[in-house]
Amino acid sequence: MLKTSLRMFLLSVLVVGLTTIGFSQSQALNGQIEGFITDQNAAAVPNALVTARNIQTGTERKVNTDENGVYRMPLLPLGTYRVTVEIPGFKKYIQEGIVITTGRIATISPVLETGDVSATVTVTSDAPIADPGKIDVGRVMDTREVQNLPLVSRNPYNYALLQANVTGRTNAEFGVPRINANGYTRRTNYQLDGNNNTQADRAGIRLMPISDTFVSEVQLVTNGFSAEFGNTPGLIMNAVTPSGTNSIHGSGSYRFRRTNMSSRPFNISPTAIKPETKVDN
Repeated sequence: MLKTSLRMFLLSVLVVGLTTIGFSQSQALNGQIEGFITDQNAAAVPNALVTARNIQTGTERKVNTDENGVYRMPLLPLGTYRVTVEIPGFKKYIQEGIVITTGRIATISPVLETGDVSATVTVTSDAPIADPGKIDVGRVMDTREVQNLPLVSRNPYNYALLQANVTGRTNAEFGVPRINANGYTRRTNYQLDGNNNTQADRAGIRLMPISDTFVSEVQLVTNGFSAEFGNTPGLIMNAVTPSGTNSIHGSGSYRFRRTNMSSRPFNISPTAIKPETKVDN
């Protein structure tokens, strides 16, 4: 009897844990594609098959438009997508290069042309994608920015200083900057993949450090927080780890700096001795 109760308890803990992880990630680790399909007469096109294909992994999500021509694909993993719309009596519609970043709602609302379904209308990524579902004040630093912006400190939390209404100062505790956002000091909600990473008793100090190597995107929000965020009137900083592809790959880095390899800081006197620089990390 005791063994049975213990098994049931462990099973309950496992189920609750998995449910909590899934809920958290569904809120802040995915994006969404939605829209409505019309014909050239602006009439809704019901029962059209809409397919979103993740280019990196090859996975697909398929939905049909409702009687109003509306479709919605929530909880899409981050990545680049190709959206295809098909229905007999209309040309197939394809839109390439739809990049889904953290929390983004991409609205794709094509106007279908009458014709044979074997004919195709293809739209490239140059076409602007509306984001009317965006209600927050902030931005998402995508993979391209994270990989190319200079980050001398190798501390991804310093990306917060690029957001409007955010300032900071140095801090001796593990190099995490003290953040001032919207006039509030130490009111930052640090998150990692949508999970809380804030030390509650220290009012806005991150709990677990993370290397910039493991960060794919950074979501910064200072106002208009959506339902999954809260607990602060200041800044939400959500560091997102890579979602992966179908190929095995990895990365690593090492930073080496010495005084004779560094330029003089712009704000020191021309006669002053160049400060010593020694970085190994």
